[in-house]
Amino acid sequence: MPRSDPAPGLDLGIPRGDHAAATAQAARCPGFTPDDEDEWAADEARSCFNCRWRRWTPASFRCLAPTPPT
Repeated sequence: MPRSDPAPGLDLGIPRGDHAAATAQAARCPGFTPDDEDEWAADEARSCFNCRWRRWTPASFRCLAPTPPT
């Protein structure tokens, strides 16, 4: 039976390849916590792509931070 409840977290609408947007968003995020370095997907340390609360989707990611960005 298909799942009907929405996916957890916040979709920020940042495509996987948009490193500038992911870095800018992480700079404003009070919940940013760096992931293990072996999980990093960007060269910049503070990037949504390197956050432990990021969960990948086919086109982007969802933010599961306890204090998500605004």
